[in-house]
This record gives sequence, structure tokens and C-alpha cells, in this order.
Amino acid sequence: MSMRRFHMFLKEILKFFSVGLSKEDLIEISDNIRKENYKSLIVVALLSMLFSFVMTIVSYAAHDSFRVTMLHATLTICSCVLLLFVILYKDPKHHLIMTETHLFCFLLVTYAIILSTVLNSNRSAVTFIAIILALPLFFTDHPKRVALFIGLSSIFFLVFATLFDSQEVLLDDIVNGIVFSLISIIVSSYMSKVKFQNIYLKRKYQYLSETDVLTGLQNRNHYEYILEHNQNYHPSYCIYMDVNGLHELNNNDGHMAGDIMLKYIAKIFCRTFGEHSCFRVGGDEFVAFSFDEDKDQLIQAIAYLQHEANLKGYHVSIGYSAMHNNISLEKLVKEAESMMYEEKRKYYEENNRRKMR
Repeated sequence: MSMRRFHMFLKEILKFFSVGLSKEDLIEISDNIRKENYKSLIVVALLSMLFSFVMTIVSYAAHDSFRVTMLHATLTICSCVLLLFVILYKDPKHHLIMTETHLFCFLLVTYAIILSTVLNSNRSAVTFIAIILALPLFFTDHPKRVALFIGLSSIFFLVFATLFDSQEVLLDDIVNGIVFSLISIIVSSYMSKVKFQNIYLKRKYQYLSETDVLTGLQNRNHYEYILEHNQNYHPSYCIYMDVNGLHELNNNDGHMAGDIMLKYIAKIFCRTFGEHSCFRVGGDEFVAFSFDEDKDQLIQAIAYLQHEANLKGYHVSIGYSAMHNNISLEKLVKEAESMMYEEKRKYYEENNRRKMR
């Protein structure tokens, strides 16, 4: 094989163990990955705890050696502690979720290796083969780390098999350990790549369905969904804003000038009230919900927003309404919208009088 072909072959191998996403994309979906692993960790830890608990009872009833019974019992206790810790003390998006996932996988592999070699040296290593084939499929991690984990686990298994297996099963365990580890690396790495891309596409679809492409704010679809379905959304105030003069600006200076104005207004609107509370609900209409009950701060924020718009020669009409008597979100928005239209009317009346002078 020529050096060029070897480099091409090596490049294809490295490509197989990549996820096909940029570093920015990987950072963007990192919280989703941790959330997926959080759910899987709870399920697998629960199954592991139940399985090892049953095996502890069976082992004790069958008068197995004390070491076998204690190994099952140890896995039961460790799985129980991890399960309680993850459920009670960790956020699904917490960075330690990945560390806990790796530690738990290491625990299960260690359990399988000891059970398959040290404690059952005269039997084929069925437990290790089952764990190494199934375990990586439950979790989502970069294919390179998956392959590294399986490869190291296989090496440790082969070392333990060489040290503790009887001659009758040693060759079978070595062959099976190598073959099934390679199969696991290929299948698990491919499945990890598919999971990464599916999570990315799902997040991208959700982003596009909820985000206004021009301004980056949440769009009308997401706004209407909150109005119709989110019964626990109880803001203190609704702020309704309309950008004055968009139609005239588009006619006089072109739509690009109008887009520049909308993006600038959206930027300061988002900076004022927070990206998770701001929506673009029409061509030149924006809505924000404030959970701060301080009315003076709200008025100051509105004044700041109008001032920043005026600095660029733009003008916005803003209305707001306060939550009272547990009125619906629709009613809250309507009250803010009515105030905004009154401000808009006053603005155009004043502009028309100035033009007539």
C-alpha cells in the first residue's frame, strides 16, 4: 500500500469516528447531550440496581461463594447511591452528568470483568460480552471517546482473562473479547454519530420553528403557543412595542434599510427585557413579558429603549399593562396593545402637525 493510499485510508477511519459537526455546533447541543445521558443514566442505574439485587438474592440462595454474592451486592449499593445522587442533587444540564456517566460505565465494566474472569474462571465471559455490546448504546458520547472506552475495557478484560482464566476457556475469551469489542466499537461509534446528528437536527428544527430569522427573537409561532398552552406563564407586565415609520423607510430607502432598523430595535429590545422574554409578533410589532414587579424600573427600561432608538433616528411606540386579578395573557396583551396604539396615534398626529408647519 502506497503512502498516499495509507493516508486516504487513515483519513476515512478518522472520518468514521467524527460526528460531522463543527465545534460551535457541538457546543450548541452539549446541554441536549447531557440531558439525554441524564435520562439514560437514571434508567440504566435503576435496571442495574434491580438486576444486581435479584442476583444477590439468587446467589445467596444458591450458596455461591461469598465473593460472588458480595460483588452483586456491591453493584446494587453503588447503583442505588448513584441513582439517588443523580435524581436528588443534579440538574439534567449539569456538566458533572458526563463524568457520572463515564464512572457508572466504568463500574459496570469492572463488575463484568471481575465476574467473568476472577470469579468464573472456568466459564466463558458472557457477562463482559453482553455489557460491552449493550452499554455504549444507552449513552450518547463522541465516537472517539466511545471507541477509546471500549478499547481500554477490552484490554483490561484480556489482561484479567490471561491472569485468571482456565486454559479451557482462555482462547475463547481472548477471541470473543477482541471480535465483540471490535463489533461494539463499529456499531456504537456509528450509533453515536447518528444520535449526535439527530439531536442537532432536532434542535435546529426547534430553533427555526420558534425563532424569527431576521431579528433572532422568538417568533409569532412560539408567542401564540405560550398564549394558548402555557398556563403557568404569569408575568407581572406585558410590553407591546411598534416601530414607527417602517413602511415609509422601506419605500424611501429600500427594504434593506428597514431590515437594519428592525434588527437594531430588536437588539436593544432584547437587551432591555431579556432574550427569553422577547417576541417579534408582526412585521414591526414586538412583545415582551416582564416578571419584575417594580413599575419604576419598567418605566425606566421603556425610557431607555426609546432613547436608544432615537439615537439612530428611529422611533418606537410602547404600551404596557400590569397583571391584575389573574387576567388571562390574552387580556394582558390586549391592554398593552391598546396603550401602544394610543401612543402611536399621538406620534403620527404630532408628526403631521410638524409637517404642516
